[in-house]
Parts: sequence; structure tokens; C-alpha cells
Amino acid sequence: MCQETRRARVLIVDDNADCRTALRMLLEDWGHEVDEAADGEEAMSMTLTHRPDVIFLDVGLPGRSGYEVAKAVRAAQKDGTPSYIVAVTGTDRCDEAGAGACFDAFVTKPADPERFRALLAEHGARN
Repeated sequence: MCQETRRARVLIVDDNADCRTALRMLLEDWGHEVDEAADGEEAMSMTLTHRPDVIFLDVGLPGRSGYEVAKAVRAAQKDGTPSYIVAVTGTDRCDEAGAGACFDAFVTKPADPERFRALLAEHGARN
């Protein structure tokens, strides 16, 4: 069990089922509440109904990209407490203009689990 003191509601958005499952198992082992989405549309629906504290969002989603999802989440949460959105990418950079405006942090795949732990410890649960 994780030594975290705050349990977070986390949404993992990735079209790769193996990536989602591996990250979910890790986060649940640490005591977090985790939901999954396989695409941008499902992510938007789950964001509005589950109000996650943190969203780990794959940038390279088919259809609606991670950038588009992040922007839509920001617009939908403008009147409430926003989710902390982490771009998860297979490259060492996110090159879309304005990416910093829609993402709070970036994680490069394959990511060190301690990077996820640090992000959750700092931004995991709303007060």
C-alpha cells in the first residue's frame, strides 16, 4: 500500500489497453480511485460525471486528440475546481502551440512510477 496521505480520483485516458491497465494497477495499489477511458469522447463524459482530481491523458489518441480533450475539459470546468491534467506522451516533447495552456505537466512514456507518485502527492486530492 502506498504511503500517500491523500486519496485521489484519477482518470487514465489512453487508447492502449495494456498501458491503461498497468497504470491503473499501480495507482490502485497506492490507494487511489481510478477510472479509465479509451478515447476522447469517453474521457469527456467521464470527466463531467466523475470530476477527477487528476487526469493522465495520452496525447496521441485517435479521433479527438489529447490536446483537444484537454482544451474541452478546461472549458467545461471553467466554473468549478479544475482537474490537474497531465499529458502522457511517447515523445520527449509536446510540440503543439499552446500545449502549456491546456496541460499542467508532462510525462514521457515509459514513465518512472515515481514521477506519477510525485504528481499525485503534489496535486492529487482537492482540498
